[in-house]
Amino acid sequence: MVFQAVVLRVMVASPSDVQSARTVIESALHEWNTVSAGGRGVLLLPWLFETSAVPLAGAHSSTRPSLATVRLMARPRASQ
Repeated sequence: MVFQAVVLRVMVASPSDVQSARTVIESALHEWNTVSAGGRGVLLLPWLFETSAVPLAGAHSSTRPSLATVRLMARPRASQ
């Protein structure tokens, strides 16, 4: 089924000792999408620090990694 939706990126980050809780959160977001995204026109996109963040190099190398990640997430993407 094809539908238009607003995509909301949901950042999930926490200490490494609560991996099971992060897994539950990611599963809950996917479940919500399955049940509600089509009807509500909203898709919740999990953004996991462990798998989605990339290190920066060059001019940004002195930036704290967490701050650089937030800046990258906040940057709007060009329309395709």
